[in-house]
Amino acid sequence: MGIKRQVSILILIILVIIFFDLVLNEHYQKEKDQVDNIISELQEMIINNQDAKTKVQILDKKWERFEKLAAFYTEHNELEKISLQISLVKKNIEIDDNTMTVEHLQEVKFWLNEILEKDELKLKNIF
Repeated sequence: MGIKRQVSILILIILVIIFFDLVLNEHYQKEKDQVDNIISELQEMIINNQDAKTKVQILDKKWERFEKLAAFYTEHNELEKISLQISLVKKNIEIDDNTMTVEHLQEVKFWLNEILEKDELKLKNIF
């Protein structure tokens, strides 16, 4: 009777982990898509030489909210890299350095994708 109980508890734990992974990945994907949309709009504004200060503030607020939630299940080092890139974007917009702004926005997209791939529940990530 003891082994059946242990096996059932183990299976329950595995199912809970898989459930939370699916929920967190879905949430992360949704948030990532929203940030990607803001970044794309921001890049278009910068390329067209439009005022992007309000859009970068929206990006910053969205990132701050997302970072608080992502800190529970993502490495802080990678979140700090994205925060740094967003800070650089803000500074480059202030000084009107459009080429560097676009490059930093591309880096933000890269790190967001990197975190998503790293945190997905895949067999290669387990072993």
